[in-house]
Amino acid sequence: MTAPAAVAAPDPAAGSAPVEDRTAAMVTTDPLPTAQINGVVYSQVVAGSTVFAAGSFSKARPAGAAAGKKEVKRQNFIGYSIDTGKMRAWAPSFNGTVRQLALSSDKKTLYVVGDFTKVGSTVRNRFAAFDIAKRKLRPAAPVFNQQVTSVHVLDKTVYVGGWFTTVDGNRRSRLAALTSSGALVKGWAPVANGTTSAIVATPDKKRIVVGGNFTTLNGVDANGMGSLDAKTGATQPWKINQVIKNGGSGASVTSLRADKDTIYGSAYAYRGSRDFEGAFAADPADGSIKWLQDCHGDTYDVAPVGKVLYSAGHAHDCVNIGGFPDTRSTSARYRGLAVSTAAKGVVTRTAQSEKLFPDYSGTPSPALHNWFPYLAAGKYTGQNQAAWSLASTSKYLLMGGEFTQVGSTKQQGLVRLGVPGKVKAVKSKQGPQAFTGAPVVKAATPTSATVTTPTTWDTDNLALRYELVSGSKVVGKATASDPFWKRGTVDLTTKGLKPGRRYTFTVRAVDADGNRRTNATVSLYTPSAYADQVRTDGATHQWRLDPEVTTSDPDRIGDLPLSLAAGVTLGAKGAVDGDADPAATFAGADDTLARTLTNDPAGTGSSIELWFSTKRADNGLVRFRPDGSQVYVRNLRTVNGKVQYTVESADTSSKVTLTSPKTYDDGAYHHVVATQSGSTVTLYVDGKAVVSGSGAPSLSTTGRWGVGAQLAGSLDEVAVYPAALSAAQVAEHHDLAQG
Repeated sequence: MTAPAAVAAPDPAAGSAPVEDRTAAMVTTDPLPTAQINGVVYSQVVAGSTVFAAGSFSKARPAGAAAGKKEVKRQNFIGYSIDTGKMRAWAPSFNGTVRQLALSSDKKTLYVVGDFTKVGSTVRNRFAAFDIAKRKLRPAAPVFNQQVTSVHVLDKTVYVGGWFTTVDGNRRSRLAALTSSGALVKGWAPVANGTTSAIVATPDKKRIVVGGNFTTLNGVDANGMGSLDAKTGATQPWKINQVIKNGGSGASVTSLRADKDTIYGSAYAYRGSRDFEGAFAADPADGSIKWLQDCHGDTYDVAPVGKVLYSAGHAHDCVNIGGFPDTRSTSARYRGLAVSTAAKGVVTRTAQSEKLFPDYSGTPSPALHNWFPYLAAGKYTGQNQAAWSLASTSKYLLMGGEFTQVGSTKQQGLVRLGVPGKVKAVKSKQGPQAFTGAPVVKAATPTSATVTTPTTWDTDNLALRYELVSGSKVVGKATASDPFWKRGTVDLTTKGLKPGRRYTFTVRAVDADGNRRTNATVSLYTPSAYADQVRTDGATHQWRLDPEVTTSDPDRIGDLPLSLAAGVTLGAKGAVDGDADPAATFAGADDTLARTLTNDPAGTGSSIELWFSTKRADNGLVRFRPDGSQVYVRNLRTVNGKVQYTVESADTSSKVTLTSPKTYDDGAYHHVVATQSGSTVTLYVDGKAVVSGSGAPSLSTTGRWGVGAQLAGSLDEVAVYPAALSAAQVAEHHDLAQG
C-alpha cells in the first residue's frame, strides 16, 4: 500500500522521529490517591472541581482501601474531587452499564447514555440528563430502543450514537440529534449501518465527525468513520476513511476528540482483520491525514492536552514510529502512551507491514514521548484490559478502566495523574528502574579508572544522569537517554587516583526529579608502576588475579578472561611492593587452574611473564595447548625446584627445553620471563637471563592458556606478549616491582 493521496508527501529520507522526553507540561506517571471502584469505568468528564465517572460497577471505596474494605454503594456512577480524589456524596444509581458522559456547553447539564432503563426508580431509556447544580434529573426522557454508546454536545444540540433504530418511536439508524430538552431534532437523520461509538464536532462547528464499526454513512462508503453536516446530516468529505478502513465486525474507531485545529481518534482491529490499530490526527476540513500513530495494539481513547496526545489501550509494538518492538507477552503491554500532536517523522516499514497490518510506511507520524505508566490489567470484563477511558485538564490526566494497580500502588478503576508544579500533591517519585546488569571495570591507569555500567530507564524521564560514587562523593558523571527497549552502556571515568591502590565505587542513575537507583558496587586496583609498564611494553593479555571476582579473572588489556576452577583462592599477598593488588593461591591439583575458554594464537606467547612462590619442587605455572592436541606447545613450570620452559611443535617433531641452574622453591616470590625470538628461547629469573637456547619451532597454531595447573603456591601478575621482551625491559620490570 502506498502513501495515500490525502497525505502530504514526506521527505523519503525521513525516518521515524526519535523518542522525546516528558515535557514540563506533561503529567508524571505517579498515581495520586483516587477513589476506587469494583468494576470498569468507560467514561469521565470534568465539571469544575468534580469528576464524574461511569461504567459498570456496584461499589466504591477510598484510595488505599483493599477490595471489599470500606466500600459504599455506587451503581455504575461516581463523582469525586479532582483535587483530592475523594468521593462526592451525590450518587445517582443506574440499572445498566453507562457507556458515555458529556457536558452541556455551559457546563450546567450532565448527559448520560448507555444500556440502562432506569435512574434510581425513574424510567430513563438509555438517555438521562442531570442538573449538575441541583443534582437532579432533568425532564428530558427520550426513548431509545437499543443501546446508546456515544454522546456529544454542540451548543444547544445533543448528538447521540449507538445501536438504536428508533427514538421516541421515530426511525433513526444509529445516529440522532436532540434538543437540550431532549426533543428529537427532526431534520437530522443520517443513516449508519453499524454501531456509532464516537462523536465530535469540528472546531468550526459546521460538521459532526462520527466513528464506529459501520461501513457506510447515508449509503456512502465510510469504513468506520465519516463527516456529517451539523445541520442537515448530509455526508461530507472525510479522506482518512479511505486509508483507515476500520468498519465491519473485526474493527472499529473507538474515540474522537478535537482541539482548535485537529480531530484526533483511536481504533482497534481484531485478530488479523488487517485494519488500523493506534491513534490518528486528521484535518477537520476534509479528513486529510495529519499523522498516524501506527502502534499495534487496540487503542480505546485519546485526550489532547496542549502539544501532547495521551492514549489508552494495550500497545505492544510501536517500532514503526521509533518506539518499542513487539513485546508479544500480554503482561508487557503498555496501557498508556503519549505522543506529540505535531507530525515529526514518518511511519517506517517493518516486518509486520503487509503481513498482519496494512503498510502505512511513508505516512507522517508523531514522536513518542518517554511516558510509560504501569497499569495492571483487570479481570472484570474478561478482556485482559487496563485503561479504557481518559479525561483531562491542563493540570490532570484522569484514567479510567478496570486496572488493579498503577505503578507500585494498588489502585482499582480510577486514577489521577498530575503535572508537577501545577499539582502540589505530585511528588515525582517514579524513579529509574532496576539495573539488569552489574558495572564492570573497563580500564584503569595508575591515576584513573573507567567503569562501564548498563543503562537503565525511567517511566517518565528519558535523560538519566549516571554517577560514579566513592564514599559519599560523586567522582564521575555521564548522561544517557536510553528508552527501555534500547538500553546500552555508559562509561564513567574518575581521575586523581593513586597507583597500586584498591578503590570501591557505587554506580547510580538519577532522573530529573532527583530519584535514584543504585547499581552494584565495583572494586578495582589501580595499576602500579610495574603493571602499567607491562601494558606500555605491549602485553597482549594481562591477568592480575584480582580478588574482586570468584569465577573469572578479567583480562586487563585484551578480551580473554581466565575462568577460575575450584581450588583457586584469591586474596593472597601480592608480589609487587607498594601494590595493594593481591595474588591467587592454587591447591596443587591438575584440575585446580585458571584457563581461557576461547582460542588465542600461540604466537601471542612470544613472551610469558609472571611472579610465583612455592615450597614444592614440581609445579605447573603457565601452559598453552592447541585444540584437539595433547601437547603443550608452550609449557612453563618448575621441576625439582628449577624453572623449566619448553617450546614444542604440535606434532612433537621439534622442541627445545631450558632449565634454570638454580632452584626457587624457597617460598619467596620470584619473577620469571620466558621469551622466544625466532628459534632462540631465553629464560629470565628475578630480572636476569639464566639460560638461553636455540632450535625452537615456529608456532602458528591456536589454542588456550592454562594458568596454575599443579601449582602448590601463589601466582601474580601473569602476562603474555606477541614479541620477545628485551633484557633491559625484563630488568626494568623486576626493578619496578621491587620498589
